Amino acid sequence: MISRMFVIILVAILFYAVLPAVNGALVRRTWRRRIADLKGGTGIAAAGTGIRAGLLTVRNGDTEELAIPPRKTRFLILRQNGELEELAWSAIKLVQTGISVFYVRTGRGHRDLCLFHGEGDQAALRARIGALEVPERVRNPGKRYWVGAGAFLEFLVFLDTTRYPELNTVSIAALVAIFGKALPYCPPGLFFTLASYSITGRLDGTKKNRQHGATGFLLILAGIALNVAGLFFVIRRVVILLP
Repeated sequence: MISRMFVIILVAILFYAVLPAVNGALVRRTWRRRIADLKGGTGIAAAGTGIRAGLLTVRNGDTEELAIPPRKTRFLILRQNGELEELAWSAIKLVQTGISVFYVRTGRGHRDLCLFHGEGDQAALRARIGALEVPERVRNPGKRYWVGAGAFLEFLVFLDTTRYPELNTVSIAALVAIFGKALPYCPPGLFFTLASYSITGRLDGTKKNRQHGATGFLLILAGIALNVAGLFFVIRRVVILLP
């Protein structure tokens, strides 16, 4: 019983928290490299002319036309509010002809960078690029896969323990862990999560305050603990009442 409970806790910690956090750190490191490439790379100023044969074509000045292959390029957009976002290739088709492009060949085994922007001259663009920082919130696409793998492993533990009536508590723990990522958003713990967002939300656009961040994190943990205790109580009551 203890070993199975340990597995449930370990899977939840690893797949719901640690591995997504590591993946997020790698994503942020990638963004830091991209920004460094934009700041230090020798970029080509051009304007988009269209898409031909699955390639984005841009014109450098009045003569040279370049074809940018999507498989070897990361497409970014620098918005007017200073936000830097990545664009999927499917979104490039919506880009208007004539939009300003800053194309950087990295030449280090990484994908080249194609930055769409709205600056009128290179000096203004360089100034905005020089002020770029890693976005506060970056997409972490790997997170969903880690969470899905964790939920699947918890489900396997749940199936294994249902064969043994004496392991009802472990079965309940595995069942709760399957839906572990939803726990912060279920009442009554939801109110702790909302309180946490209220605290940390006021810090948007500023440097993160560690004390406020720790307080928000502890509030979410308190809400999760409350929900886990409530689910254990309700499920055990249902099990007892069943014939």
